[in-house]
Amino acid sequence: MLLSNNLCNLSVVKKHFLYIILLTYSYSQTCSQEVDWCFDLSTMSGYYFFIDININNETIEPGSVVGANDGVWECPNNDCDIIGAFYNNVCIGWTYPYFNNGYTIPVMINDGNFPDYLVSGEVPEFRLYDRSTGTIYNTLTNNLIPPCYHNGFEIIPNLYSSTSWQENIDYFIDLYEGQNLISFYSLPDNATVENVMQSIEINAVGIIGEGVVASNMGNGYWVGSLSEINRTDGYWIKMIEDDTLFINGKPEPNPQIPIYRGNNLISFPLNDTVLIADAIPDNIEDNFTSIIGESIVAQNVYADNNQFDEFWLGSLSHLQSKKGYWVHYEDPSIDYNTQVTFNFESENSFSREIDYSSRKNNSFEYIQSIEQAFYFIESIQGIELNTSDWILSFNNDQIVGARRWNGEYTDVPAMGYYDESTFSYCKPGDIPEFYLYNENSNNTFKLTGIVDKWSSNGIFTISLYYEDETLPNDYILKSPYPNPFNPITNIDYALPFDSFVSVGIYDMNGKMIQELFNSNQLAGYHKLTWNSGENASGLYLVKLTTENYQQTHKLMLIK
Repeated sequence: MLLSNNLCNLSVVKKHFLYIILLTYSYSQTCSQEVDWCFDLSTMSGYYFFIDININNETIEPGSVVGANDGVWECPNNDCDIIGAFYNNVCIGWTYPYFNNGYTIPVMINDGNFPDYLVSGEVPEFRLYDRSTGTIYNTLTNNLIPPCYHNGFEIIPNLYSSTSWQENIDYFIDLYEGQNLISFYSLPDNATVENVMQSIEINAVGIIGEGVVASNMGNGYWVGSLSEINRTDGYWIKMIEDDTLFINGKPEPNPQIPIYRGNNLISFPLNDTVLIADAIPDNIEDNFTSIIGESIVAQNVYADNNQFDEFWLGSLSHLQSKKGYWVHYEDPSIDYNTQVTFNFESENSFSREIDYSSRKNNSFEYIQSIEQAFYFIESIQGIELNTSDWILSFNNDQIVGARRWNGEYTDVPAMGYYDESTFSYCKPGDIPEFYLYNENSNNTFKLTGIVDKWSSNGIFTISLYYEDETLPNDYILKSPYPNPFNPITNIDYALPFDSFVSVGIYDMNGKMIQELFNSNQLAGYHKLTWNSGENASGLYLVKLTTENYQQTHKLMLIK
């Protein structure tokens, strides 16, 4: 049925829409008798109008649905199918499938009284209940479901299903000491790194995605740019011992996989094993030049040699559930920041190419490499930082990574050498350099410190500092930081000339309790740290003394 044909009778559609509104506002809670779906009345709601709905290519059954009696649709014989709207497994609307040039379903929005309901601008899920078989189905559409807005009325051509909705399932992923390239075909509703990784927390070092990372700090605490696991992404997990990752998750329809021109770390999000040629949609298969798994590889001969008959060569022949893959996608007609989406082939999948907005979020261009490492910046001393600053990694004067500063343990990627396009990128044993770029002033500052040698999938923690290369004009004792502190604080000072320097910690009575430095020192910028150790909480003084200068600052130790 064509959309234009169904919209020619808008008066009928609007009449049905008004009936649904009356149904929504007739009761504080509306429950179906056939299946345990209930939703509470909200003062905010949106509406979806489906032109056509079917299960297994058959139109859903309205049964004995009648209405509207006082604005309420009824199914007196309990023989009707049901359309339900859900958000995070919570019912937020349902209706009997009364057909009058389409089907309309209300969707409740959180008005401040229903924290489990979706927020305006988010997208609901839909399920179908087949009364004849007692089966609940997941749904698909050939169009993306648009977000739900208060008083919104979205028209969608079709909603269909042949995949039964299921409760959460359990499965296991065996992990071995070292690096493991994995993916997930189902995930729990709470897909944070902390929650998903909790069964292997003792033995997991970190988890690395495409240009993102999370490092295990212990006691359920993870830091890094990766906060939530996605079904469409592949991940490297680093282990110190063999272990088994336990997952309890909800099976979902075949998702859209987003990729870009170049290298992409993706999942195979199906509980299946499929030949590569059968898994990738034919309309874009030519653009996949290679696929790399964990120590296995496949090359698309057609893509390389432009032969008439394409085939895949190499040790990798099938795509498997629970495995991750690096894929190289090459399409000269698009730039490197244009997104393409597709479904892996399955019984009910469809394939599309969609151009989205650029993934590029800054002016620092570097190529996503299959080889990558991450440096967690614990701190940067000697320069004021703000959240608009960028931390840049370089190798041989070539930028190899960038991350906006977000505080302690900001992780900065450093891409490695893989092919000709990344020839000057990091190689094992290289030591990347780091710079701070201030977006407001457009100035770049070189950072120094002890930096670990680069290695593929390495996760390192380093501290950096900025040292002005020009000599100071005067003696300076900067305010210690942090202050208040426990147990360590940093003390920076500057000398315009070579000087004999004494730096000590004093109590408020003027008694020295610890001497930090007492010797000749070259002109320039210097830093000391004071570890308060067993000293009691309270106020202290730090004093800088030279032949021509003396200055103090108060310190507050809090334990």
